[in-house]
Amino acid sequence: MNRKTATRAIAMISVMVIVAVTPFITSASAILTYSTGYISPPDYPVTSNVQISPANPVVGDEVSCTYDFYDQSGDADHSTISWQLINSSGGYFIANGSSIETSQFDANTVIECYVVAFDGTNHGNTARTQILLGENISRTLPDLVPSIVYIKNNHSVHTDIIYEGEIIEMSYRETFEWNVSLMKLNQNNDFRIISYISNDTSGIQSLGSKYITASHQNQTVSLGNLSFEYGNGCYIATVMIFQLTKPGIYKDSFNFVLDVGNNDCSPYEETGKYNPDCITCPKVSWVDIYTTNTQKQAVKVKTTGLYPGKGYTVDVVLINETTPSVVYSESYEWNATHGAKVFAKGDLNLSIGSYCAIASLYENGEWVNTVRTCREIEEPEPTQIQFTYLRYHDYDITYYVDTSVTNMVIGKAYSLEVELVNDSTGYVIMSVNDTINATYLNWRHYMGDASLPEGYYCSNAKLYEEGVFIDEKTRCSYVVDKNASIVSNSISYNEYLMNHRTYTKVSYLTPGESYRVEMTLSNAETGTHIIVETDEWVATYGAKTFRIYDIDLPIGEFCLTTVLYENGSEVDRSVRCTTIICQYDSNTMNAATQEETAEEDDEASIIENVVEAILDVIAEVVSEMFAEARTNDSDSNEQNSDDATVEDANSTQ
Repeated sequence: MNRKTATRAIAMISVMVIVAVTPFITSASAILTYSTGYISPPDYPVTSNVQISPANPVVGDEVSCTYDFYDQSGDADHSTISWQLINSSGGYFIANGSSIETSQFDANTVIECYVVAFDGTNHGNTARTQILLGENISRTLPDLVPSIVYIKNNHSVHTDIIYEGEIIEMSYRETFEWNVSLMKLNQNNDFRIISYISNDTSGIQSLGSKYITASHQNQTVSLGNLSFEYGNGCYIATVMIFQLTKPGIYKDSFNFVLDVGNNDCSPYEETGKYNPDCITCPKVSWVDIYTTNTQKQAVKVKTTGLYPGKGYTVDVVLINETTPSVVYSESYEWNATHGAKVFAKGDLNLSIGSYCAIASLYENGEWVNTVRTCREIEEPEPTQIQFTYLRYHDYDITYYVDTSVTNMVIGKAYSLEVELVNDSTGYVIMSVNDTINATYLNWRHYMGDASLPEGYYCSNAKLYEEGVFIDEKTRCSYVVDKNASIVSNSISYNEYLMNHRTYTKVSYLTPGESYRVEMTLSNAETGTHIIVETDEWVATYGAKTFRIYDIDLPIGEFCLTTVLYENGSEVDRSVRCTTIICQYDSNTMNAATQEETAEEDDEASIIENVVEAILDVIAEVVSEMFAEARTNDSDSNEQNSDDATVEDANSTQ
């Protein structure tokens, strides 16, 4: 009998003895198990519970492998640990030992710890586990481009926040301090902030600079004891930040105007990529701060003129000017599939104060335009009736009362009594008493519908809070018979589909009468008719609308002429025109007004001359600073060639 057979016999006898002397127990706890998961002890060494730590390693971490070992005979652990790199074809051996350093591997690599049990005499099972090696952000190129969002001038006569392009009035030879609010800094990276002024007389004069190591993404840096010696005039002030590593990519500048001596200087305006008056060109159309019906605030941004297939980024920043501080900042990146896109950030609980939202659009990384909107958040006014109006429903040819209640307290009960009275006779046409428990800030209430003859009518509304009267409003208006007419006639640009459309509405129709509408879209310069449409019908409602979609218009002036006929006689005519100044496509942007504007503005302003001077001279200054940065980079690259390889690899992406 060999050793393994003898071992099995001894094990079986032992189990039989245990069963003979142990009372019968039905609980599962009576079944003997071992740490290896076996019900009976194996006769060879066993490894189990292989684990790699840390659990979520990134490139550059040292990872180690641990496991549980069991040997029935109590022999020592002589198991071997191997590491494999796993790929689509399987895997291959890369190292031995309980740990391995991962700096030579790429992110998203699968690494396996492979353990073979061995007790010095016999080999046992093989156990293994795998991990996914994550990206180490600190080893890759930073992905945040620094941004200067505002400057606060701490001079006693001007302490307001300064935004890009604004004007500061200053005195000659005064000493001042600028607090520069910075965002999107790559943490633990070194930056340099410089400031200078210039105009076409003095040239460029440095005001000071500062080095920082970013400890947070958002920081405020003070540039103190600043002064200059030049006399009265208009100066462009510039504050620039650049990261010492890769300064050509990670940089931003902030420009505004210093008016020394009340010279009525023009604000600084940076020229964007496209004509800002062109509705078909990319831009931030508007940004809005508003209070929602749940008593919270929201910020909404609309971009228009986007070209499908191009990449866009919108940076949105909300600033509390009262503090001052940055409430939040977000970036949205997308490849355009339509000509417009809206972004919204809601559920903001803004305290009382002054706020500004700034939205900047970039096309394939190039700045297009920036829009800023500011608003005061104030204590809500008392609950009140905002308005009560008698309105006309022109399709149904009826009247109704529209009442609005604002600034309700959520959770409280409100009652609204509304009545419509003929002011001449005192007769109540209709009335209602509605009650709600407020779950929103505002309540829009409609009462109707009624057919009213000519006359003078008043809508009366009374509001109660928890049964207590708090407000009332009355509004009166005349009801008169009107003849059939064109109430709307327009050409508009469909920002999402990037084409034009028309909208025409006729109202005050008499059911049973015959009507005809003729709509002609023509080129105002040539008189050429582009679209002619006619619609005839017998009215069953008091109004009718007409639309023409998907119209492609070139540069020029175009007019929509609409004529309304009732029973064969012309009763109304409307002409509305629009001017297309440019067309935007994937390769070119043609603007009909650009050449005309250039001829009209032959004489450049002082500020424009200063800009030209800056462009000529600052190149030298910046080149010098970047050369210094490159020298610093070279020193660090010599010390750490691995980092240099990573940066070079990422810079080509």
